[in-house]
Amino acid sequence: MSEEKKKWKLFDSQREGKGVSKEESKLGPGLKKFWRIYRENFFGRLLSINIMMIVGNFPVIFAVMAYLGVGKLSYTVPSDALFALFRGMTTQAGTQTAGSLAMQGVVGMQTAELAATPWTYVLYGLGALTFLTWGFVCAGSAYVLRNMATDQPIFLLSDFFDTYKKNWRQVLPFGMIDLGILLLLGYNIVATLRGSSSAFMSFLFWPSIVLFLIYFIMRWYIYLQIVSFRLTVWKTVKNALYFVLLGLKRNLMALLGIALMVGVMLFFTFVLGTYFIVIALAIPALMLFSSAGLMANYAAWYKIDEIMVIHDEEKTEKPSDEDAEDSSKEFADETEE
Repeated sequence: MSEEKKKWKLFDSQREGKGVSKEESKLGPGLKKFWRIYRENFFGRLLSINIMMIVGNFPVIFAVMAYLGVGKLSYTVPSDALFALFRGMTTQAGTQTAGSLAMQGVVGMQTAELAATPWTYVLYGLGALTFLTWGFVCAGSAYVLRNMATDQPIFLLSDFFDTYKKNWRQVLPFGMIDLGILLLLGYNIVATLRGSSSAFMSFLFWPSIVLFLIYFIMRWYIYLQIVSFRLTVWKTVKNALYFVLLGLKRNLMALLGIALMVGVMLFFTFVLGTYFIVIALAIPALMLFSSAGLMANYAAWYKIDEIMVIHDEEKTEKPSDEDAEDSSKEFADETEE
């Protein structure tokens, strides 16, 4: 191999690899195989996929800018709700005393607020374009990471974009629904957390967390089914709900791995952010999303492969053209009417 081929290039996924030994090819879908795949693909494909996932959902940057106050006008208001009442009482009395002046200093403390401007709504509108890109990025990365998890050949750019071309009728509407559900569940968690002073809201906090985690796991299976089989969106959602329980052990292991990785990255972000802000932001930007995606796809695909994929040794008769194209077996209650 020439020196030119040995150089690593961003998005260059067609370069020659060292291959997989016979011993490694016989490894089961456990942690040892995962770490081998992760190590071999980290300085190349995973970094490239992470950048593609961020760039692909670039409209979200506009929504973040609007949320952070870009384009808004700043003004000050009293921080205490009693200020209006106190101001009315002292104005009606017509005189100020030492006590009223002291009280005014307490209830009259000012706080800064932000008022929306037309630019704010423009930024939110541009951010809403994420509903169009979300499914495309999730499906493309799911297909590439599935092939990576199973040691299949990867042509990064073509695989990423061709997946959307082949599945856009399912990917586009479900991507909108998916992002909407995630935002709704996230808002529900924040709302219950803010209302923790209420016993009822405190009770709803943990069910909200559980509901979010269940749907978070379901997403792994939904996108993998969309890019792997010819099923309706409704069937993929129903199957994904089953897989939450059928693959419980693998799902929990992946959740634990993602949680540990996020915790470590947050630690380094807060520690390094004080001195090396660029490094602190670069670490999650280069590895967080693709690494979490690989964990999720590695956990989910092998359970899908075990239950839904028809392998050569399972075929007792020549399948029809439609069955060969789908290469899947339905659950007992998923037969066509």
